[in-house]
Amino acid sequence: MEKRVLLVLCLVLLTAISAPAYARKLQVGVSPSVLDLGEIERGDSHVASFSILTPSEDSFMVEMSKDMGGIEFFDKKKYMGYVSGFSEQDALDWIDFITNPVYLDTSIEGSGMKKAETIKFLVNIPEDAEPGYHVFQIAPRPAVSGGGGTGVSIVAVAKLEVLLQVPGQAVRDAEVLDILGNREGDKTRIDVYVQNTGTVTISARASSVKVFNLSGDLVGETGTSQEKIAPGEVASLRGHINEPLGGDYRVSAVISYSSGESEGEAVVSIMPSTAAQATGKITEAAIFPWWAAIIIILIVAYGAYRWL
Repeated sequence: MEKRVLLVLCLVLLTAISAPAYARKLQVGVSPSVLDLGEIERGDSHVASFSILTPSEDSFMVEMSKDMGGIEFFDKKKYMGYVSGFSEQDALDWIDFITNPVYLDTSIEGSGMKKAETIKFLVNIPEDAEPGYHVFQIAPRPAVSGGGGTGVSIVAVAKLEVLLQVPGQAVRDAEVLDILGNREGDKTRIDVYVQNTGTVTISARASSVKVFNLSGDLVGETGTSQEKIAPGEVASLRGHINEPLGGDYRVSAVISYSSGESEGEAVVSIMPSTAAQATGKITEAAIFPWWAAIIIILIVAYGAYRWL
């Protein structure tokens, strides 16, 4: 029995040592890393392309996935000044791949890269597109089928960031309309109602909600959820204070939407939640009076007599 255990352990150790020697490392990159398509009119279509590069000796399939880009794109020094015109409109259906997946088997002579493939995709701008800058991400990922006993290690998978601009004045702005509070068990819920007063979709949250009693003492502080708000729409940003407050309070809120902030304040009345309580009193069903029954019988009998 001990010899069998020792043999199994040796085989496991041998496999662990030898696996890296036979594993395939599929390294994939994109060129360029940022693709600026410039201004595209509503209703227009645009064909764009980029290259996938790999130093791998193997040929393999690559699948493309797409996602919306975030505000962090504008952390780049070149694009910092563009953030005030950023639209967070959900626009994934604007992009269609002409070919997906693709097979990487084309060599590039004298480049140091052994294989590459040109990827083409179509950008369709709808008539209801919001003005401003829109950011997308395209991620290539090697599609490797299992089998053969060969391990695969996928490393350094890069993403392409696509930037385009739709004509028009892009304004990122929001306003605090109202603040309400309510008890929820042993907590207090605060709802900050915010309206998007700009022309593009924004993601907003209350970075700071402070609750003061009427004497000016701070009695609670919280943040809220983040919500995506389209132009003109109103959203409730909800937060909780881990204390059951009750009475009148002054509540101030600071709303952040990455490119700016808005503030609001309101006097909020917070009432403890009430639930119907059982009284223990049993209400008896009302009894039909006997004299009313006699009257009905007499009326029916008289009507039958006249009819006969």
